Amino acid sequence: MIENIRSYNEEVIDFPRGITLFEGDMASGKSTILMGIEFALFGLGSQKPEALLAKKAEQGSITLNFTVDKENYEVKRTLKRKSGSVSQDAKNTYIKIGDEKEPLSPSELKQRVLQILKFNEPGGATAVSKIFRYAVFTPQEEMKQVLSDTEKRLETIRRAFGVEDYKTAAENAKGLTAELKLQIARFEERTRGIEDFDKNIKDA
Repeated sequence: MIENIRSYNEEVIDFPRGITLFEGDMASGKSTILMGIEFALFGLGSQKPEALLAKKAEQGSITLNFTVDKENYEVKRTLKRKSGSVSQDAKNTYIKIGDEKEPLSPSELKQRVLQILKFNEPGGATAVSKIFRYAVFTPQEEMKQVLSDTEKRLETIRRAFGVEDYKTAAENAKGLTAELKLQIARFEERTRGIEDFDKNIKDA
Protein backbone atom coordinates (compact mmCIF):
# COMPACT_ATOMS: atom_id res chain seq x y z
CA MET A 1 0.00 0.00 0.00
CA ILE A 2 1.40 3.37 -1.08
CA GLU A 3 -0.10 6.49 0.47
CA ASN A 4 1.00 10.02 -0.42
CA ILE A 5 4.40 8.97 -1.76
CA ARG A 6 5.58 11.16 -4.64
CA SER A 7 2.94 10.95 -7.40
CA TYR A 8 0.81 8.30 -5.69
CA ASN A 9 -2.12 9.29 -3.49
CA GLU A 10 -3.30 5.83 -2.52
CA GLU A 11 -2.48 2.65 -4.41
CA VAL A 12 -2.40 -1.09 -3.72
CA ILE A 13 0.04 -2.98 -5.94
CA ASP A 14 0.16 -6.77 -6.08
CA PHE A 15 3.28 -8.45 -7.42
CA PRO A 16 2.76 -11.93 -8.91
CA ARG A 17 5.35 -14.63 -8.37
CA GLY A 18 8.21 -14.58 -10.85
CA ILE A 19 9.56 -11.68 -12.85
CA THR A 20 7.68 -8.38 -13.04
CA LEU A 21 8.26 -5.91 -15.88
CA PHE A 22 7.64 -2.21 -15.29
CA GLU A 23 6.81 -0.41 -18.52
CA GLY A 24 5.73 3.16 -19.05
CA ASP A 25 6.68 6.68 -20.01
CA MET A 26 9.23 8.74 -18.16
CA ALA A 27 7.91 10.09 -14.84
CA SER A 28 4.97 7.69 -14.89
CA GLY A 29 5.73 6.33 -11.40
CA LYS A 30 7.80 3.20 -12.11
CA SER A 31 10.77 4.26 -10.01
CA THR A 32 8.49 5.44 -7.20
CA ILE A 33 7.23 1.89 -6.65
CA LEU A 34 10.76 0.54 -6.30
CA MET A 35 11.90 3.48 -4.17
CA GLY A 36 8.90 2.81 -1.95
CA ILE A 37 9.85 -0.84 -1.52
CA GLU A 38 13.42 0.14 -0.68
CA PHE A 39 12.16 2.68 1.87
CA ALA A 40 9.78 0.18 3.47
CA LEU A 41 12.53 -2.42 3.88
CA PHE A 42 15.60 -0.36 4.72
CA GLY A 43 14.46 3.14 5.62
CA LEU A 44 15.67 6.35 4.05
CA GLY A 45 19.34 5.49 3.53
CA SER A 46 20.56 8.09 1.06
CA GLN A 47 17.03 9.16 0.06
CA LYS A 48 15.72 12.52 1.21
CA PRO A 49 12.36 12.32 3.00
CA GLU A 50 11.21 15.51 1.27
CA ALA A 51 11.68 13.78 -2.08
CA LEU A 52 9.46 10.85 -1.05
CA LEU A 53 6.52 12.54 0.66
CA ALA A 54 3.98 13.94 -1.78
CA LYS A 55 3.90 17.72 -2.02
CA LYS A 56 1.37 19.35 0.31
CA ALA A 57 0.76 16.00 2.09
CA GLU A 58 1.12 16.05 5.86
CA GLN A 59 1.73 12.31 6.09
CA GLY A 60 2.59 9.42 3.81
CA SER A 61 3.37 5.75 4.29
CA ILE A 62 4.43 2.49 2.70
CA THR A 63 3.03 -0.84 3.89
CA LEU A 64 4.81 -3.83 2.35
CA ASN A 65 3.85 -7.49 2.62
CA PHE A 66 6.37 -10.17 1.65
CA THR A 67 7.22 -13.80 2.29
CA VAL A 68 10.59 -15.31 3.23
CA ASP A 69 11.06 -19.04 3.91
CA LYS A 70 7.25 -19.52 3.95
CA GLU A 71 6.88 -16.92 6.72
CA ASN A 72 4.63 -13.91 6.03
CA TYR A 73 5.84 -10.44 7.00
CA GLU A 74 4.35 -6.97 6.91
CA VAL A 75 6.38 -3.80 7.48
CA LYS A 76 5.22 -0.21 7.60
CA ARG A 77 7.11 3.07 7.59
CA THR A 78 5.55 6.51 7.80
CA LEU A 79 6.73 10.00 6.88
CA LYS A 80 5.27 13.11 8.46
CA ARG A 81 5.64 16.80 7.75
CA LYS A 82 6.07 19.06 10.74
CA SER A 83 7.23 22.67 10.94
CA GLY A 84 8.26 22.59 7.29
CA SER A 85 10.51 19.51 7.55
CA VAL A 86 9.85 15.85 6.82
CA SER A 87 11.01 12.91 8.94
CA GLN A 88 10.12 9.32 9.74
CA ASP A 89 7.34 8.84 12.25
CA ALA A 90 8.72 6.37 14.79
CA LYS A 91 5.27 5.90 16.32
CA ASN A 92 3.93 4.46 13.06
CA THR A 93 6.74 2.02 12.27
CA TYR A 94 6.27 -1.69 12.83
CA ILE A 95 6.82 -5.25 11.65
CA LYS A 96 4.11 -7.89 11.64
CA ILE A 97 5.13 -11.55 11.61
CA GLY A 98 2.15 -13.79 11.02
CA ASP A 99 -0.54 -12.27 13.26
CA GLU A 100 1.89 -10.71 15.75
CA LYS A 101 2.53 -6.99 15.36
CA GLU A 102 5.67 -5.45 16.92
CA PRO A 103 6.28 -1.67 17.02
CA LEU A 104 9.92 -0.84 16.26
CA SER A 105 12.02 2.25 15.77
CA PRO A 106 13.10 2.93 12.15
CA SER A 107 16.65 1.70 12.87
CA GLU A 108 15.41 -1.43 14.69
CA LEU A 109 13.16 -2.27 11.76
CA LYS A 110 16.08 -2.02 9.37
CA GLN A 111 18.17 -4.38 11.50
CA ARG A 112 15.31 -6.87 11.65
CA VAL A 113 14.74 -6.79 7.88
CA LEU A 114 18.46 -7.33 7.17
CA GLN A 115 18.35 -10.40 9.43
CA ILE A 116 15.22 -11.76 7.75
CA LEU A 117 16.64 -11.26 4.24
CA LYS A 118 20.06 -12.55 5.37
CA PHE A 119 21.75 -9.48 3.90
CA ASN A 120 25.27 -9.16 5.31
CA GLU A 121 25.30 -5.36 5.28
CA PRO A 122 25.74 -2.39 7.65
CA GLY A 123 22.62 -1.44 9.57
CA GLY A 124 23.37 2.27 9.93
CA ALA A 125 20.52 4.69 9.28
CA THR A 126 22.23 6.27 6.24
CA ALA A 127 23.72 3.04 4.87
CA VAL A 128 22.31 1.99 1.51
CA SER A 129 21.57 -1.67 0.86
CA LYS A 130 23.98 -2.31 -2.00
CA ILE A 131 22.53 -5.77 -2.56
CA PHE A 132 19.04 -4.35 -3.10
CA ARG A 133 20.24 -1.25 -4.91
CA TYR A 134 22.46 -3.04 -7.43
CA ALA A 135 21.18 -6.63 -7.55
CA VAL A 136 17.42 -6.04 -7.21
CA PHE A 137 16.70 -2.42 -8.06
CA THR A 138 19.19 -0.17 -9.79
CA PRO A 139 18.23 3.45 -10.49
CA GLN A 140 18.58 4.20 -14.18
CA GLU A 141 21.56 6.55 -13.92
CA GLU A 142 23.41 4.34 -11.42
CA MET A 143 23.13 1.32 -13.75
CA LYS A 144 25.82 2.88 -15.97
CA GLN A 145 28.17 3.07 -12.99
CA VAL A 146 27.53 -0.56 -12.01
CA LEU A 147 28.08 -1.84 -15.55
CA SER A 148 31.33 0.08 -15.93
CA ASP A 149 32.74 -0.76 -12.49
CA THR A 150 33.95 -4.38 -12.37
CA GLU A 151 35.01 -4.17 -8.72
CA LYS A 152 31.59 -2.84 -7.70
CA ARG A 153 29.84 -5.71 -9.51
CA LEU A 154 32.08 -8.28 -7.83
CA GLU A 155 31.61 -6.68 -4.41
CA THR A 156 27.82 -6.73 -4.80
CA ILE A 157 27.74 -10.37 -5.91
CA ARG A 158 30.07 -11.42 -3.10
CA ARG A 159 27.89 -9.66 -0.53
CA ALA A 160 24.67 -11.10 -1.95
CA PHE A 161 25.86 -14.70 -1.80
CA GLY A 162 28.14 -14.47 1.22
CA VAL A 163 31.14 -15.23 -0.99
CA GLU A 164 33.33 -12.86 1.04
CA ASP A 165 33.29 -15.32 3.95
CA TYR A 166 34.38 -18.16 1.68
CA LYS A 167 37.08 -15.97 0.15
CA THR A 168 38.53 -15.27 3.61
CA ALA A 169 38.38 -18.97 4.47
CA ALA A 170 40.12 -19.85 1.20
CA GLU A 171 42.89 -17.34 1.86
CA ASN A 172 43.37 -18.70 5.37
CA ALA A 173 43.45 -22.26 4.02
CA LYS A 174 46.03 -21.22 1.42
CA GLY A 175 48.28 -19.79 4.14
CA LEU A 176 47.87 -22.92 6.26
CA THR A 177 48.69 -25.15 3.28
CA ALA A 178 51.88 -23.22 2.61
CA GLU A 179 52.92 -23.59 6.27
CA LEU A 180 52.19 -27.34 6.23
CA LYS A 181 54.24 -27.79 3.07
CA LEU A 182 57.15 -26.01 4.74
CA GLN A 183 56.89 -28.25 7.81
CA ILE A 184 56.71 -31.38 5.63
CA ALA A 185 59.85 -30.29 3.74
CA ARG A 186 61.70 -29.84 7.06
CA PHE A 187 60.62 -33.27 8.31
CA GLU A 188 61.64 -34.88 5.01
CA GLU A 189 65.07 -33.27 5.29
CA ARG A 190 65.49 -34.58 8.82
CA THR A 191 64.29 -38.04 7.73
CA ARG A 192 66.87 -38.17 4.95
CA GLY A 193 69.57 -37.33 7.51
CA ILE A 194 68.45 -40.21 9.75
CA GLU A 195 68.38 -42.62 6.80
CA ASP A 196 71.92 -41.62 5.81
CA PHE A 197 73.05 -42.05 9.43
CA ASP A 198 71.51 -45.57 9.62
CA LYS A 199 73.17 -46.51 6.35
CA ASN A 200 76.57 -45.38 7.58
CA ILE A 201 76.18 -47.45 10.75
CA LYS A 202 75.31 -50.58 8.74
CA ASP A 203 78.24 -50.06 6.38
CA ALA A 204 80.67 -49.59 9.26
